[in-house]
Amino acid sequence: MNASSKNIPVVEDSKMFGHAISAKTEADLGCKPHLVTSCAEACDFFEQHADSLFAAVLYIDPADH
Repeated sequence: MNASSKNIPVVEDSKMFGHAISAKTEADLGCKPHLVTSCAEACDFFEQHADSLFAAVLYIDPADH
């Protein structure tokens, strides 16, 4: 399983930090991560892509938890 063919969500409520983390993830793993900015959006993403998740980068204390 390689990262470039799998979904990697980046859950971060700050778009600035989210874009920075996404860029680093893309550079290191060679994939296009998906930035999600809320718990609700993350849950939707996980449900829609459950069969193709490779990893997730999670912010531990999002504002809408």
